[in-house]
Formats: sequence, structure tokens, C-alpha cells
Amino acid sequence: MTGIYSNIVEAKDGTLIPVFKSNQTMYSKYYPAKDADFFLKNCKEDEKQFFLICGIGNGLHIKALRNKFPKAKILAFESYQEDLNFLETNFNINQMSKEYLFDICLQEDIPKNIINKYVPIIHGNFSMLQQRAWADNNKENLEKITLSVNQVLEEISADISTQGYFGKIWHRNIIQNLLLAPEINQNPDVLNTKKTEALIVAAGPSLDLAIEKIQSDTYIKNQFIISTDTALPVLYKNNIQPDMVVTIDGQIISRLHFIGKLSKETCIAADLSCCPTIIRQAINQKYPIIFTRSNHPLASIISKYFYDEYKYEITNIYSGSGTVTIAAVDIAINMGFKKINVTGADFAYINGQAYAKGTYFDEIIFPKTSKINTYEQEYHSTFFNKKLIKNSNGTQTTYNLKAYHKSFEEHIKKYSFIKENNPDNSGIQSYTTNLNVDKKLKYFIPNKNQCTEFIEWYLKMLQEKNQNIFPSVLPLATWYKRNNNETDIFSSLKLAYYLTVRYNSMHGK
Repeated sequence: MTGIYSNIVEAKDGTLIPVFKSNQTMYSKYYPAKDADFFLKNCKEDEKQFFLICGIGNGLHIKALRNKFPKAKILAFESYQEDLNFLETNFNINQMSKEYLFDICLQEDIPKNIINKYVPIIHGNFSMLQQRAWADNNKENLEKITLSVNQVLEEISADISTQGYFGKIWHRNIIQNLLLAPEINQNPDVLNTKKTEALIVAAGPSLDLAIEKIQSDTYIKNQFIISTDTALPVLYKNNIQPDMVVTIDGQIISRLHFIGKLSKETCIAADLSCCPTIIRQAINQKYPIIFTRSNHPLASIISKYFYDEYKYEITNIYSGSGTVTIAAVDIAINMGFKKINVTGADFAYINGQAYAKGTYFDEIIFPKTSKINTYEQEYHSTFFNKKLIKNSNGTQTTYNLKAYHKSFEEHIKKYSFIKENNPDNSGIQSYTTNLNVDKKLKYFIPNKNQCTEFIEWYLKMLQEKNQNIFPSVLPLATWYKRNNNETDIFSSLKLAYYLTVRYNSMHGK
């Protein structure tokens, strides 16, 4: 099936209405306007809403929706390109979309469009509305559409939940780390390494199997070791010094990974939103630091500003839904490695273990143990408090870990990496690719005046409520809403202004 419309007919009131291949008309031939009014009965009365409209037709129902909700965000779609072509020819829907302020897409592009266009803190509730006759003639697609919409809404919900907890921390960390950037040190040898393979060290249970092999001189000779921050204490306790350690967590507790475990031979690849305490410690000890960034909107604005003004680049590193293991893999890719070995990236519980031996979790759990509260009991209550799912290989996982694993595998495939057979049971999995990837990882070291200029510009944009600056405060606004039940984006702009001034002043002292 490559389209559902066949022709158009004129209703009694002169309105042209589309006809489906089933010979059913999209609206009543007698009172098409009444059908549009009936469509509105399923709408909530909230002023702020995001509507996903199933079926465009001649747009009669969309016009009625826009008239009732002038501030709503509307996304309308058809299932087939043939139908969009038909509607454009007969009803000029592209011009209509400009006049009535709604977006048009194909069914296959719904998830991407929702992610890019739906901002809950601004748009409020999400509603999917079906034009009745269109739904009758699209039954085979509706289940698939509903499933894909629910999946993307679950992702957005999880992201919003995370922003609700960390929005303020991220804003603070990004501003403070930017102001620390002029003081960081660099080691050119890191980006000019002669080593031919990257070894990604995550903190999963399989790292215990790999330690002995990693320690051998013959193995690590050509390995550029990139450790996740969680795995750093394990390597330290086994006298293995990584070439790089990756940190993306903004929480103060993440500093525990680093205390007493850094050296000038190890470069820190740090997301701009990471804990500034780690950066200050590294600066004081003259350890090299490479700042990277995620898609956090404030980090993106900073990156664009410094590139436009000074051609400085902050490498955008993919971390899935915020997983340091995936970030470490992406850094290796951005360094141009064609062979990547990975250990500890289990995304599963193996033989009752959640992590390798020697992570900072051991340091947290041991002090809580006693004769009546054993290590095993405390370990179980800490790591086994979520529903477990059995994997086909006998290990256990959770829904979150399963999603992380899927994201990891998809990212590897994106760069055509092929999984090798590793028969030695060493706990190390190898991936190779023939794809040439540009070396994008670079140091970002602006001078103090340039950072001051950015802060002054950013504060000016916040004061003026410049719409281009709105995205930078959305995670902060989500935190603000969660903690103060405040949904006004302009209040969030004021808060962002106050916090930016405050963190800038704190740094100056």
C-alpha cells in the first residue's frame, strides 16, 4: 500500500474534501465543519499543549485546532509520501502549514520530530489526536505509530526526570568549568600517540578477568588505555596507569574516583558538565585536561560562540543516555583508532557481581557493614534493588542496562566496527573497522578575557530574553519546575542570570 487518498469531492457547503481509496470521505459531505468541531472534543483545555495530529487531509480539523489553541505546538503527519504529494497538489498544505503554524512530516520521521520539537517545559502536555476517518483507513499503521510515539515519550520522560535532578548542577558545572578552562594544562603527546589500538576499560565484572592480561608488557605496548572514571581505582590498585580517564558525571561524589589516583601521564577527558572539583585538583597538580561536551544546550551555545568568535572547537562526544563507557568509546573513535578493545562493558550482573573488585563502591559499602549487616547484604541492597532480566548467556541485567547495551552496540555499528571472535576468555572484546574517521579530539583552552567576554554576552542575552538563548536554560527550568513547581520560562531565565553571576563571582574570588 502506497497511499490512502484517491480523489476529492465537493461538500454541500462548497468545501473540497479528500476521498479515501475505500470511497469513504474524510469529512461529512453535508457538514464538514461539524466534523472538525467534533475532533476538538477530545482536546484538553490546557493553554500549553503539544499536538500530534494523525492525518492532514484538507486541514479543516487542524485549522479549527489552531483557532482554539493559538499558542499550541502542532505536528501533523501522513503515512506515505504519495499522500503528502496528493494533498499538496489539491490543498496546498505547505502554504497552509505556514499560515496556521503547524509542522508536517512523514510517519517514519515522527520520533525524530518529537525529539527535536517537543520541549515539555515550554509546550506542556503531549496529545496524539486521530482524525476519525483517517484512522479508519490507516488501521494497519496505527499500532506501529502508537508504539513508536510511546517509546519516544518514554525516552523524553527519562531525560526530563534526569534534568529534574541535575539541571542546576549542570548549569553550575558548565559555567565553572568554562572559567577554569584558561588554567588547564595540555600534553601534546596524548593526541599524537603512536599507539595503534585503544583499550577501553569500564568497571563491569569482566574487568577482573582482564587485569592480568592488561598488566603484561607485551599486551599494553600498542594499547592506548582509556579508562572510565569508575574503573580508575581498579587500575590504580593493580599498578596500571591509563593514558586517559573519561569523566562525565556532574555529582560531587564522582571525585572519589580520582582522589590520590592521578598522574601527569594520564590525561583527563572531561565533559564540560563534570564535577569542577576534579578539574581544580587536576589543574593544581598540572595534569593535562581535554574538555569535551555533550548536547547540553548551554554547552552547545558555548561551543558555537567560541567557534564563531575564535575558531576554537569543543569536541562533541556521544554518551548514549549519559553512559561514561559509551563516551570513552566515542573518544577513541574521535582519536582515529580503527581497532578498539573493550573490557568491563558488560551492562549486566555476572555471577552476582555488578562491578569489578576495587571500585569506589567497595569503599562506600565496607564502612556500612557489621556482624549483623554483612557485606553481601549491603551489596545486594545497593545494586539489586531493580527488577532483573535474564540474558541468553545466563547473566542478568535491568531495563536501563539493556538500553545502555543497545545504545553501545548501535554506536559501534554506526562506524562500521565489526566484533571479532575472542576465544581466550580474557574478558576483552575487540572491534575493528576499515572506516577512516577524522581525528576530532582537540584541547579547548581559551584565555581568561575570552571567557569573560562570553559571560558578559550570555548575561546580556539572558537579560534581553533573547529567544536564541532559551534552549540553554531548559534543563535548569526543568529542575526549577520539579523543585518549585514553576513553569514560567522567563522565571527560569532570571534564575539562570542570577546563578551565572553568582558562579562567575565565586570563581573571581
